[in-house]
Amino acid sequence: MPVERSAGAVIFRESSKGREYLLLHHPESQNKRATKAVVGHWSFPKGHVEKGETTEETVRREVREETGILKFEFISDFKETIRYFVKYNDEKRMKFVAFFLCKTSEKKVTISF
Repeated sequence: MPVERSAGAVIFRESSKGREYLLLHHPESQNKRATKAVVGHWSFPKGHVEKGETTEETVRREVREETGILKFEFISDFKETIRYFVKYNDEKRMKFVAFFLCKTSEKKVTISF
């Protein structure tokens, strides 16, 4: 069975209101690889690990591309990997996603398309 690997970040910042977390909203049918229409959902910034990249490098690239956030730090000793099955073009795949906890002080977020 083919395997896919992705990496992402649970990003937070401290504000006068308390701790705030960044979630991205993906509207319906954004995923062009899916065989069926995808219902809108919320998620953390994440993406596929490219050849030659470490998971940490993937997180830095994906956070930058999806949110415009450049400055953040990894919270040591937090890495959670989830796994689930996905289906693309009638092919079932096992997907692993490693999430890291990251802290930023940046307020401005520029969401990608």
